Amino acid sequence: MTPKYLMRILREPLPGKAFELMDAVIEQRKQMGIADGMTTVSVASARMLIVSSTPYENLADLQARVDGIFDNQDARKAWDRVGALARSTVNNLSRIVEPPEGIEEANYIQRYVFEPRITSRRQLVDALREINARSGEPNLGITASINGSTVIASRAVRSMADMEEPWDKLRDDPGTLSRAAAALALCDSWSSGIAKVVSRP
Repeated sequence: MTPKYLMRILREPLPGKAFELMDAVIEQRKQMGIADGMTTVSVASARMLIVSSTPYENLADLQARVDGIFDNQDARKAWDRVGALARSTVNNLSRIVEPPEGIEEANYIQRYVFEPRITSRRQLVDALREINARSGEPNLGITASINGSTVIASRAVRSMADMEEPWDKLRDDPGTLSRAAAALALCDSWSSGIAKVVSRP
């Protein structure tokens, strides 16, 4: 089955703890038996973030994983040990609108994080889907947060050089620029960052 949900756990490491936190997150996911998803580390963004992303086919599967942490003392201690290396931890559960193309081979992920204006989220999702339909590029992954208003579009690439053509098109192609401007006009704010895939899952 195609996953319907994506749980992203975003951790901002304490100063000097980025790689220690990265290793701890990877080990925790291994100990939990997580077989899908990935972990990424920021290489170009406003904040250093270590993001673990796990897809779920349904909420029952997510509940089973959550219960496995709450009902197991060792799992709870492991969660706290990882958290102690982070300045902050945010759990973001999203509905998958469109999966990203090329995610299985990706070495880098570029994420566009949008905060839509009130009542404009549906229109923003539609605008991003229009960008996918008209871009001629591999589809951006699109997710819409369940525990907030955030919409995230993700580009999965093998190398950072693969990002240059879409950027050039955004600069040089009037149609691409117009569609991007229409999407941004629906937002209160937005940001973008590039992250390296460091582990699967």
